[in-house]
Amino acid sequence: MVRTFRTHHVFSEEEREQVVRAYLNSSDTIKETAKRYGVGPSSLKEWLKKHRQGVRRVEKALFLQEKKQEQKPAEMKPQTPEEELVYLRKELDKAQQELTEAKRALATSELRNEALNTLIDVAERQGIKIRKNSGAKR
Repeated sequence: MVRTFRTHHVFSEEEREQVVRAYLNSSDTIKETAKRYGVGPSSLKEWLKKHRQGVRRVEKALFLQEKKQEQKPAEMKPQTPEEELVYLRKELDKAQQELTEAKRALATSELRNEALNTLIDVAERQGIKIRKNSGAKR
């Protein structure tokens, strides 16, 4: 009896990434993609798992880097009165911008509330009960 052995191809990191990207950019199943590239489905699943872990590591590093950059202005204390004045003006501008955005959001919410109350009033005039009756239940 003659045994035939399958050749075992070791995929490089670039090839693995190519297969993973092909899977992520297609609507194929893992099984279909694995078959197309001559990879076992379990291998592709493992590569996907490692890919996602790598993506999470990169995202976490970027998040920490952004957070660190946000903290730097607070750590950099002004040395002279002029620097302090510039710093305080920037902080004031930022606070005023946030206030303007909050006022805009409040106005939008109030307008939405008024529109919804008008709709309820119209519906109730048409005989559709929406609001609860006030009063204690016993």
